[in-house]
Amino acid sequence: MWMSGDKADISPETEKIAEKLILKYFPEGTIANEMYFKHVRAVCRKAFKIAEKLNLSGIDKEKLYLSCMFHDIGIVHTFAPDIGCFGKHPYLSHAYLGREILEKEGFTDIAPICENHVGVGITATEIAEKKLPLPLKDIGPQTLVEKIVCIADKFFSKSRDNLEKELPLEVVRKKMAKLGEDKLIIFNELLKELKID
Repeated sequence: MWMSGDKADISPETEKIAEKLILKYFPEGTIANEMYFKHVRAVCRKAFKIAEKLNLSGIDKEKLYLSCMFHDIGIVHTFAPDIGCFGKHPYLSHAYLGREILEKEGFTDIAPICENHVGVGITATEIAEKKLPLPLKDIGPQTLVEKIVCIADKFFSKSRDNLEKELPLEVVRKKMAKLGEDKLIIFNELLKELKID
């Protein structure tokens, strides 16, 4: 079993690596720290359940764990006071800001998750047309690990009162539909690929 309670079946060293980096950006005793840890741990639990259901014995569990734990690290530089973040950038910018943080910290192999988990992907055309605060390039989940983290993330809101409450699939589908029919189609294709029903 990959999950026992709240801990993924990964090495203590990997857990320490994740905690050390997160604490560097989200100091203990802050609202951001509490919110961040609750959210990423919930995503991690869901991601490992997905991987376990797929019977992926060959998946890199350490990479999956770190990807879950770091996917939203860029929020630290965004202005989202309701979750304790008082940076200067719009929330959506957490995608590229997180990638920059992870690259700077030496996690270049995991850094793309920060951009690639947003929505179910955003094209460069969409970024230009909607004037989104993102670099002008296509982003979206490419690897199996990225797809698992991307989908797991959609089941949790950042609402302070419901951080760890998993949203029902139909609620998530409705949220995806609000982003456009094309996004709902991609979401449903990812669900099928990951055997989520």
